Amino acid sequence: MHRRNWIALFSQTGGELTRLSKALGRYPDVVLTDSKKPIPEELATNCTVLRLSARAINAWLMKEQKINGEPRKNVEPGSLITAHGYLRIIPAKVLEYLNRECEARVYNGHPGLITVYPELKGKDPQVRVAEGINSGKYSIVGSVVHVMVPEVDSGPVVQQVQQAVPKRPMTQQEVFDLQARLSFECWYTVLKELLK
Repeated sequence: MHRRNWIALFSQTGGELTRLSKALGRYPDVVLTDSKKPIPEELATNCTVLRLSARAINAWLMKEQKINGEPRKNVEPGSLITAHGYLRIIPAKVLEYLNRECEARVYNGHPGLITVYPELKGKDPQVRVAEGINSGKYSIVGSVVHVMVPEVDSGPVVQQVQQAVPKRPMTQQEVFDLQARLSFECWYTVLKELLK
């Protein structure tokens, strides 16, 4: 059975990706990051990690190189590309290239229940979730994994997890921890299926 190529992106600490990789027993083949923070040792040891600018990441995703005189794309046909706290928008032309030329599937994890609360689309929804919980606006919390499309957080949702708000009030850290747990559960379910 062919092992599916997995490319993962992150902008923050890489902690979620490290925990997921350990739980799955599989690390990404390549990690692309624009983070200035130290790379978790387990990622640095178990995968190829490239620290690049966001522009250079987009260029790498579309690059072809010659190996033994034959052109070869950086992104192998059928690759899985996942974004874990990747705080950059991947341009439409890059997504189109990945889908059309590489038949790759690109997924984003979002720590906000955008299927119920669409106002949580975009950057850093955890702060808005905390405010919504404490104001009584949100009665459930959750996380989604969706197909990445040019419009931010608008692709088809392939998995979501949710639960009732456990208590009120919640500190911002309690909300962040809850969202991290739900995001992990959501990603684990998706990756377990896509990487088998």
